[in-house]
Amino acid sequence: MGATGGVDLVVNYIGGDTWIDSLKCITPGGRMTVCGATQDYRAENDCRYIRTYEISIIGSTGWTMEDQARILRMAADGVIEPVIDTVFPLRETATAVQKNADRDFFGKIVLVP
Repeated sequence: MGATGGVDLVVNYIGGDTWIDSLKCITPGGRMTVCGATQDYRAENDCRYIRTYEISIIGSTGWTMEDQARILRMAADGVIEPVIDTVFPLRETATAVQKNADRDFFGKIVLVP
């Protein structure tokens, strides 16, 4: 925790309505790492918190190429099982993209030839 009672680092996977509350709980000079936007990729912003408290906002995929290769091996070996919401043929790409934009899925949307 920082000197003012805030936290030094917030990891925000959600976005949307959590964005400003996340900024408000960061100590001066702290940072927020943004790893996703499961609620909504659009977020209200209050630049006063960022400027006044000199907060850094850092984007991160959270993955290295080695991490991705290891996860793919784990899936291929059956160690983990991906959650697939819907499989679409490639000709239905527009429908898949719309499903993604509407956030109408749980897991992954897959396109196949």
